Amino acid sequence: QECYPEAFKLNIQYNLRNNLWQSRNKIHKTGIGIYDQTIADSHFDLFSTTISIDELFIQPNYKIIKFSNIAELQVMTKTKDVVFDALKILERLKFLLILGSFGTGKTILTKKIQKQIIEKGLHTLFFQCSDVSLIEDYSKFYNLITALKPNSGPLYCFFDGYDELNLLGKDKLEIIGLFLKNLIKLSKVPDIFIVLNSRNIHKKEEEIFFSISLQFDELRKEKIEYLVLEEYSNEQISDYLDAYSNAMAKRKKEQRLHLHDIKKLHKNLKTACSNPLFLYCLESAFYEKGIKKISELYEIYESFVDRTIFGKFSDDKNPDNPAIKEISQKYKFFLRKLASEILIRNNKME
Repeated sequence: QECYPEAFKLNIQYNLRNNLWQSRNKIHKTGIGIYDQTIADSHFDLFSTTISIDELFIQPNYKIIKFSNIAELQVMTKTKDVVFDALKILERLKFLLILGSFGTGKTILTKKIQKQIIEKGLHTLFFQCSDVSLIEDYSKFYNLITALKPNSGPLYCFFDGYDELNLLGKDKLEIIGLFLKNLIKLSKVPDIFIVLNSRNIHKKEEEIFFSISLQFDELRKEKIEYLVLEEYSNEQISDYLDAYSNAMAKRKKEQRLHLHDIKKLHKNLKTACSNPLFLYCLESAFYEKGIKKISELYEIYESFVDRTIFGKFSDDKNPDNPAIKEISQKYKFFLRKLASEILIRNNKME
């Protein structure tokens, strides 16, 4: 409070918790606020398990893309180590964007990068973008982050779930623009590094991202490069199955799920397992209660949806959100059509 009176004031106002402030103050957990997720005991674990991300992390399928313009995306040379490549981009440009579809491991990779930086003894902060979007004046957020920067050494700021800004209703494009501008502004501060992950960017968002990237180009004299995570190959599915089995063996669970077991369960199941999160849901169900019937696969899919679609669009998390209501209406219409088609194909209705 004595060293950073303005930051302390903002810290109380927005209830920010982070590893730099924890040693100085006990911040009350009341009201709406933004939080540094790193201090949670389970931050580097998978979901609510005791399995660490290190135990199950395997090298993903990924590309490095240079963003020249909307029509021109250049695929860059990469190594076989995604964290190495990510850190290389981050150290050179001070800004790293990680893209990928639902369940491809964006958050896991982001935390893996953060963990490696922490192990070097450097300071980090990890935010949910949906929390940051609650701040009406982004300049205050900018002031807070810059005030929290250590007197010596860098500060690495991680922002998880940029795509959740799509849930903000009619003003979302304006908010997205302000959000990105302030991230670029933060990246201009000496020794502040930004990592942002997101589901793949839509066309309108891409135009905003492109306009922001032009400012970035002028600042860095280089084009933005970003990582795109893709789905697993057969080899990666096998590697993940081995990693999960080894993690369970440490916990005295010796049974193993193999790729040929997956093929026996359903002819199309292997294709679904190319999604890392679905593969995790499958493994989790296998070790919890086994998988003996095809009907149990629907429960696994339900778990997958709960961790992706429902997790993003829950009415409990985002009450009365117009964007969610619009999406849910379209989804209900799709489900009704799907149910009708199933009944027709099974000769249950005319």
